[in-house]
Amino acid sequence: MTIISSGQGPSVLGLRRLDTSQIRAVPSSELPDNLYTRLIASQTALLEHKYSQPPDLSDSPAYKKYARVVVSGKVVAELDNNGILATSNALATKLKSLPGDVNGVTGPILAQARAEFIARQLGGEIEKFPTALTQSAYNAIAKPVARIDRAAMERDPMFQQLQKTISARTLYLAQQGGAA
Repeated sequence: MTIISSGQGPSVLGLRRLDTSQIRAVPSSELPDNLYTRLIASQTALLEHKYSQPPDLSDSPAYKKYARVVVSGKVVAELDNNGILATSNALATKLKSLPGDVNGVTGPILAQARAEFIARQLGGEIEKFPTALTQSAYNAIAKPVARIDRAAMERDPMFQQLQKTISARTLYLAQQGGAA
């Protein structure tokens, strides 16, 4: 990687013509520490994002059913332990002021508040599922993280170029230390 740098200070667009004789290519391995660190971090994040795989949430207790709201024997809404509501579009449009959180907290506390709100609005009852969690059990669940396919990432030419840049930086810093 190479970054183009000018020996001149910043200019306002259109007010000063750039003297191209002052421009020189600077290898990215020789950038100032703050720019080099940001460059490597952004390239690494880009690669990790490209090769990340979403976590498997199919067996996560957070996504298991918390409760359902029943009105006149008919299930009108279901909520999971995250507080996510599943209902018909017709009912969803009627629930304009559904709680978004409870004092900044989501999870079973939110699921319960939403179930109570719907039951109150429609004159229904709440039936909890055996998979309903307490808030403390919900808070103890390890947060899902994306998995990165490192082998595929390491085969990417961008990754290989990044490794060359890191190696060149190590050499550059060693040379700078030896000259001091």
